[in-house]
Amino acid sequence: MSEQCYSYICVNVMTSDFEETRKLVKMLEESNLSILYPVVVVSVHFLDYKSVPFDQKMENLMQIREYAKEVKKRNILLCGLLICYPQDEQKLQESLRQGATIIAALIKERNSGLVGQLLIA
Repeated sequence: MSEQCYSYICVNVMTSDFEETRKLVKMLEESNLSILYPVVVVSVHFLDYKSVPFDQKMENLMQIREYAKEVKKRNILLCGLLICYPQDEQKLQESLRQGATIIAALIKERNSGLVGQLLIA
């Protein structure tokens, strides 16, 4: 982890919870990097709506709100991004482009008003 890096993207491919994101945030907390400058963490999740019931997946992902409130106290700005699949390749490419745009905006703006939000690409 670089001492000059203040933006992180955590891609959660296999699980619907925030285990990987929690590990990253814990590592950031221990580094004390967020003391001087707000650190942005975007937790990206892929929703396979054919294999996981949508309401179950969303229930798991809604945990981001409480967790984000908790880590905001330590100057870590956590947001979530949800990308749905499977879909045809053109729609998936568009979702990925939109996701990249959202991530870039979150990193650039560092808007604490979006902390704990789950954005959909």
